This record gives sequence, C-alpha cells and structure tokens, in this order.
Amino acid sequence: MKGLSALLVLIAFSNALSAQTSPLQFRTFSIAPEPAQWNSLEQPISGEVWNGYIYRIVQFAQIPDVASHQRIRNTGIELIDYVPQNAYLAAIPFNYSLIKLQELGVIAVLPM
Repeated sequence: MKGLSALLVLIAFSNALSAQTSPLQFRTFSIAPEPAQWNSLEQPISGEVWNGYIYRIVQFAQIPDVASHQRIRNTGIELIDYVPQNAYLAAIPFNYSLIKLQELGVIAVLPM
C-alpha cells in the first residue's frame, strides 16, 4: 500500500515538478533533476540508510528563509550544506513522507 501511495504521489506531481526544477550546477558537471528520482527516497538501495537517515540532495522552489529552516528542522530533516540552484545536501529520516517534503517546498529529490 505504501508503494502504491508513493507511486500516486509521483504521478500526480511529475508534470508540475519537471516544469519547476532547474539543473544543479557543480564546478565540472551539472545534474538535471527528474521526477522519477523522488522514488529514490521510498526505495533506498541497501546500505543507504545510516543511523535512521537517508542522505539526498533536495531542491526547493526557493531558498528557505530562517523560519522555513526551523520548520524543516522540526520535522526531522537536517539541511547539511547548500548546493547551487536552491538545493541542499540533507539527512532525511527513513520512511519520511513525500507529501511532507512537498509541503516544505521541496521540488526535487536526488540520490547521492
């Protein structure tokens, strides 16, 4: 049932998310987020969960302000470091809801 609900969320938001994301620019390469990568949070590869957290790059529609950072932290997510294009390296609790991420303004989730 959990996998089905994740699939429904993915389908429902895939068109909207693909229109909003922008490539993450690094010094020597770029990554273009794709809606299908949301699934990486629901189905981590063996060994990806460490101390109850999954590490991902999360991209926001806009850079979170101080109040948003606090709200994100209160939900159990730790934003570790900023990455260009409104993104952060984040520690996300295992089994975290995709819907909660979207409510926090996350528009893309990329595996490491």
